[in-house]
Amino acid sequence: EVPQLLQQGLLGAVAASQGPLQEQEHPQIGVVTTLLPLDVLAQILNSPLGGASYSQALTDLGRRLEQRLRRTLALGQAQNLTPGQMNTQIRLLLTRAQQEIVTVVQSEFVRTGQQAALVVYEQNSQLLRGVQWHATLDKATCLLCGVTLDGKVWRDLSKARLPVLSTHLRCRCVLVPVLRSWRELGLEEPGQEVKDLL
Repeated sequence: EVPQLLQQGLLGAVAASQGPLQEQEHPQIGVVTTLLPLDVLAQILNSPLGGASYSQALTDLGRRLEQRLRRTLALGQAQNLTPGQMNTQIRLLLTRAQQEIVTVVQSEFVRTGQQAALVVYEQNSQLLRGVQWHATLDKATCLLCGVTLDGKVWRDLSKARLPVLSTHLRCRCVLVPVLRSWRELGLEEPGQEVKDLL
């Protein structure tokens, strides 16, 4: 399947780029910066999107499009539609299918990005008080994201909810780290010029 080939290509590209990279740690506060291990990346790519994997979601879209095309052609013949009218019907179907594909891709982009971010946050949990949900607040924001979840903080990162997986397709929310104070991190008090920036 094409999605599986894309996934294999992505994992191969990441494997090739990870060779010379080593995990790095900031000497003063211990921030870990590294690429995600391949097994973690594979797990993220294979985790479910609304009950189906990315590959399955695209496969299902193809099946639905085929069924819709067959039904449209059969109805068109039964109703004696002209080739021009049939062309219009098929264009509408293809436009709808394109929108559904965009929905899957956008949703997967957010989901995988947020799952990867959570892995990085977990690697640096000694620096964090937790993670906080931030919703994109506009007229398209749903009540779950904008009212129930916006601003919620999870101190236990393993219990944090994830955009798309915990909400809906095309979710635009993000999890952001809530950092410990400089005192909690054992750092020297920042100078006045730094405080003015904060």
